[in-house]
Amino acid sequence: MMRGTFANIRIKNLMLQGVEGGVTKHIPSGETVAIWDAAERYIRGEMTPDEMLQFDNLRKANAEVDQYVVEHTLFLQQMNNVAERKSFKSTLHDVHTELVEQGKIESMLLKGKAKIVYLY
Repeated sequence: MMRGTFANIRIKNLMLQGVEGGVTKHIPSGETVAIWDAAERYIRGEMTPDEMLQFDNLRKANAEVDQYVVEHTLFLQQMNNVAERKSFKSTLHDVHTELVEQGKIESMLLKGKAKIVYLY
């Protein structure tokens, strides 16, 4: 058994003779795809039942693939959390600005007249 990471350009996939790097073979079509693309489709549930079965077998047979799927799932969850926080902050800012403009609250930041100066 050969060990390595998907970023390793020398890793060999026995399904693809003579090809090195983080790629795998798409089972029904025989197309060469990046392993992270296959994992992304698996995580999002975009695979057919046959593809899902093949990928589940690959995860069981290769601990590195399984580890990559777990890490990528956690990464996507963190990215979603960051996007939600950013959206929430934007909404809070918009509500704050609207309340200040309506005169319902006072804000030290928005007090007085603002002037935009272009320096270029």
